[in-house]
Amino acid sequence: EAFFPVAELRRLVEALGEDWGFLFVALSYRWLTKDHPDPENFHLNIVAKVARLYLDGGTGSLVKGAQGSPLAAAFRKAGLGEENADFAFFQDYPCLFQKPRSPEEDALFKQGLSMLHVWYGHEQNVCWQQTELPAGFAAEMEALGLARSYEESGWCFVEAAVSAGVKVGTRRLDLGKRTDDAMTTYGGRGIAFPHWKLEVVCAAKRQPPLLPDEVRQLLETEKKFTTGKEDVEVVDALYRGFFEGVAGAATVLTFKGLQWGAAEVKALAGVLPRFSVLQTLDLSDNKLGGEGASELAGWLRGGASLTSLILSHNNIKGSGEALGEALKANTSLKKLEMSNCGLDAEDGKGLAGGLAVHAPLTSLSVRGNNIKGSGAAFGEALKVNSSLKELNMRACSLEADDGKGLAGGLAIHASLTELNLMENKLCSLGDIGRGTYDATGITALAGALGVCVSLTSISLLGNKFDDEAALMLLKIKEEKPMLLTLCGLKPEQTEANFYGLDMGPAEAKLLAPELAVHPSLRSVSLAANQLCGLDNLGRGTYDATGIKALADALSVTASLTSLKVGDNRLGDEGKAALRKAVEGKEGFELLM
Repeated sequence: EAFFPVAELRRLVEALGEDWGFLFVALSYRWLTKDHPDPENFHLNIVAKVARLYLDGGTGSLVKGAQGSPLAAAFRKAGLGEENADFAFFQDYPCLFQKPRSPEEDALFKQGLSMLHVWYGHEQNVCWQQTELPAGFAAEMEALGLARSYEESGWCFVEAAVSAGVKVGTRRLDLGKRTDDAMTTYGGRGIAFPHWKLEVVCAAKRQPPLLPDEVRQLLETEKKFTTGKEDVEVVDALYRGFFEGVAGAATVLTFKGLQWGAAEVKALAGVLPRFSVLQTLDLSDNKLGGEGASELAGWLRGGASLTSLILSHNNIKGSGEALGEALKANTSLKKLEMSNCGLDAEDGKGLAGGLAVHAPLTSLSVRGNNIKGSGAAFGEALKVNSSLKELNMRACSLEADDGKGLAGGLAIHASLTELNLMENKLCSLGDIGRGTYDATGITALAGALGVCVSLTSISLLGNKFDDEAALMLLKIKEEKPMLLTLCGLKPEQTEANFYGLDMGPAEAKLLAPELAVHPSLRSVSLAANQLCGLDNLGRGTYDATGIKALADALSVTASLTSLKVGDNRLGDEGKAALRKAVEGKEGFELLM
């Protein structure tokens, strides 16, 4: 049956929940003749191959471990079975009445035409642009004075502009960008290389949303129509209605992984003021650069409705001061994510300057940035900031002096509840213990924990502190009932991954008491650490006290059913202690 029954579509939409958008796919393509869009199945052959990938759940010829397409994954997740994956496909030629039309058919045609913006523009459904054209087509069209390409066609241009407006990045694909490698799989998790994912390769480098007047100008000056310019008014009204509708209603814009640079961000900043109720903007996994982030900062100053900005995985070194100044002027932002952005110490200081003034911000992540030397600036900001609740500074290369600087603010700050300092160098020791041990930073932080009135969670693992520091921290926690964790564990957490943190015996002792009493934790990975004091080459001094502390925790835990401790050079003594701890625990998974 060619048509999806409405009742069946409704059933699937309800069953798929938040993934319902994968069920609807719209095709945008260039008609190849005036009377028939695809007389020799050129488009059909390409789209059919993509459709097969879209339906594939990863059980056929896909890379081992791949999860296939997001559609198949959604059916699997909903309990519908990936083998039953299906989707509703919109293509104008078979779905809208074509000429000649009766009056009744013409009325239905116009009704369908008026809803094209929903098929192409809804943020959740999928749009495939088939931009590839047959060899010789461009020359043939040029001779006739018609559009030579998908981009030059007025209808295709507007369909592309509508689909670029608010759609999630990987749900708008240009099939003309597909490669042999990309036709390996549609997408999903489990694929090691992005160039093997069709949804990654074909989502890149789309335009930011265009203003209606920009579209009108391009329609009048650059775009062509098979029917002449009589369709300009039709498609102009289509885009204008779409834009005004979404600009006044969109609360979330997700432009992730589009390879946007400074030029695209500048264009975006020009249109964002029209999105009057925008709350969340995701520009992660792009190529914004410092220039692009600084352009965005100009808009952020007056972004009155925005509450969440995600810039993670962009190299925006050099933009910290501009973003910090924007924070000073902004009155709405509550959450700022800037993980792995290539920031340096000066950027950190710039952001800290904004944090000191910005009132609404409750969550800030600068994880994975080399901002060593900015700890004192953040400490000063914490002294005057009264709103921040979560601060993530994991893997920021912070050293002892940074710890002391942060401690000064932490001791005074009254709103912070979660602080992540995992995987730094707070004792000034680098890889394989290089450097000179300096306990002043961790000692200052311990002192601040003793007087801080708000903190309930701090993450300190992966900082190479010694037994003395661990005992000091455990004593502070014992004396502060409101401080629930020194390792960042949440009460409802069921899995914890501490893989590859170079944790030594002292850190194992810090973690062990929490594992012993945690109410819901079932699986923990401590693989690729130094739990017995030896690195992966056997360098160091063997010390089984930490692994024995973990074994003691295993023997009493009521929730844990799996522990991974491979690649730790545990030695016979350490392995024996762990095996004894899990004796009688039927089904317990101990991977050494």
